[in-house]
Amino acid sequence: MISRLTFLTLLIGAPVALGAQSISPTMPVDSGREVRANLPGEVVRGRLLVRYIPGDSAMRVCVYPAWRCGGGGDASITRELRTRAMLRLEVQRGTEARKGAIIGGVIGTLLGGLWGVMLDGTCDTASCPPLGRGIVLNGLAGGAVFGLLGYGFGHSFTRWGPAP
Repeated sequence: MISRLTFLTLLIGAPVALGAQSISPTMPVDSGREVRANLPGEVVRGRLLVRYIPGDSAMRVCVYPAWRCGGGGDASITRELRTRAMLRLEVQRGTEARKGAIIGGVIGTLLGGLWGVMLDGTCDTASCPPLGRGIVLNGLAGGAVFGLLGYGFGHSFTRWGPAP
C-alpha cells in the first residue's frame, strides 16, 4: 500500500514541482517581439525594448497596452522583469485569423445553404432555377461572407507559443 501511495504522490507531485521552476529562453529573443511572462501572482504582457540574450538576469519590456514604446524611459510604461522569477515566457506566434476564417466559413456555408433551401421551397413559378442551384450558390456566398467576418474577428486574438 505504501508503494502505491508513493507512486501516486510522485505522479501528481512531480509535474507540479517541475512546473514551479523558473525558466529562461535558450535562444535570443529580438527586441520588438511581443512577449507574455507569467510571474508569481501576475501575467505581464509587453514588447521587448532590448534584445534578450540567454543568461541575462532581466528583460526590459514596454507594458501592453501602451500608446508609445519609445526609448524615453517612461517609468509608467516600461518594466524590468527578472528572469529567475518567471514561471513561463511566451512569444507572439501570430493571430487566430485562420481559425476564425474556418469557423466563420463553416457557419456561413450552413446558414447560406439553409437560406437556399428556404428559397427553393418557396419558389412556385415556372421560371425557378433547377433544384439545388440556390442551395449551392447561397452556401458559397454565405461561406465567403462569414469567412471574411471570421477572419477579421480572429485577427484580433493573439496566438502565443513558448519562447525559443
